[in-house]
Amino acid sequence: MSTPLFAEFNPYEIEWQGQATEAYETFDYSTGIYEQFYSGSIGSAKTIEHIHLIVRHCLENKGACYLMLRRVLKDLKRTSWKVLLAHLAEMPMYIRSYNISNLTITFWNGSTIMGDSYDKGDYEKFRSLELSGADFEEANEAPKEAYEAVKMRVGRVPSVKNNIITSRSNPDEPSHWLYEYFIEDTEHKNKEVFYSLTEQNPFLPKWYIQNLKEDLDPLMARRMLKGEWLSIRGEMPYYAYDSEKQFKKKEKYIIDPNYPLDFFHDFNIGEGKPMSSGYGQMIGDTFHIARTFIVEGFNTDEIIDEMIDSGALELITKVRVFGDRNGKNNDTRGNKTDYDIIKSKLQKFRKKNQQAISVEMQVPNINPPIRSRQNIVNAHCLNDNGKIRLYIYSEAKMADKGLRLTKLKKGSTYQEDDSKGNEFQHVTTAIGYYIHQYKNSTEKIGSLKPTTRRR
Repeated sequence: MSTPLFAEFNPYEIEWQGQATEAYETFDYSTGIYEQFYSGSIGSAKTIEHIHLIVRHCLENKGACYLMLRRVLKDLKRTSWKVLLAHLAEMPMYIRSYNISNLTITFWNGSTIMGDSYDKGDYEKFRSLELSGADFEEANEAPKEAYEAVKMRVGRVPSVKNNIITSRSNPDEPSHWLYEYFIEDTEHKNKEVFYSLTEQNPFLPKWYIQNLKEDLDPLMARRMLKGEWLSIRGEMPYYAYDSEKQFKKKEKYIIDPNYPLDFFHDFNIGEGKPMSSGYGQMIGDTFHIARTFIVEGFNTDEIIDEMIDSGALELITKVRVFGDRNGKNNDTRGNKTDYDIIKSKLQKFRKKNQQAISVEMQVPNINPPIRSRQNIVNAHCLNDNGKIRLYIYSEAKMADKGLRLTKLKKGSTYQEDDSKGNEFQHVTTAIGYYIHQYKNSTEKIGSLKPTTRRR
């Protein structure tokens, strides 16, 4: 689905967009700032509605100033700001200047759109701004303090009367401040919520929803496809894991020599925070966690030696390495990174018949967001189509323990408790890195076809 140009966008093609547009046009701005919140599921066209409204606000109000925000600036650039530029693609005659370094677009009438972030908690930087509008992308990422700090700066452009704050996000925990502020507070007439569902977007391809159901667990699907604000995590981040169905506690995994063997790692240092690794295979659409390895302290050599000594490499021709991107960092032991050590040992390894193995490094440059990692693991424990695509075997008991017992830190909605006594947590992190990188790699790693032909 491509981004429609400003001149061709019709908000009345989707019912909820038309309602939001009419509300923007008819609101009594003499009563104060109008706060619109779009609570919507994935792919429900929340972004384009907001972007169109922002551009329209700036074109219709001379000297307007609209601030677009997301927690991390690089995320804003690749999402809403990218949509904004595409929406304006055929409007160069309306644009006076575009400063790409500080994300500022100035229109012919003196109106401005600015992009910024708040990830460092430096909300005081907004005090100097004079805004007629502000927009929060993925508003559930924003602390209430950030929202309030920006709200204080809206309404500071005397020539603009229709001051507005637009926010959008997928549903989250009902304990989130957005739920209380917008959804529970039904008395404040300056605040309005617009709900949108994926199925309401007629421009999505037919396969879109079905594909999402593959990678969403049933509870997350209720949020992300049906738009429900329901509590799903409690204190257990891997709530979709069913040990009775997924832990083959009496079955040792038999390595299939026709497929690569996948190593996965989580690097830690400190008492009670062991280095945690394991190996498994991805066959068809299912991950098989064969064995886990735990080493107290920071000893990459030791843990890789254990993995090699297990005998698994004698059975395969290719190893793929996944895991914590922090293993790419140099440390005080020398110039080599953990992954340098791992790669070197695997490349030097020879089977009993003196045959070498192929080594493929699949470590990301940045670790995935914690929630994304947790969500993809849950979706493989059980997706909305009723499929299980993650199994744990008898030599990976620590993985079963981690998925069963890992809890969230007190007061957090996603940070996992890795304090002393919870050493099992790090294995689940390693598995999460593995699954997330496999599923989200820009390169099509690991075709579903075997590495060698079956006989």
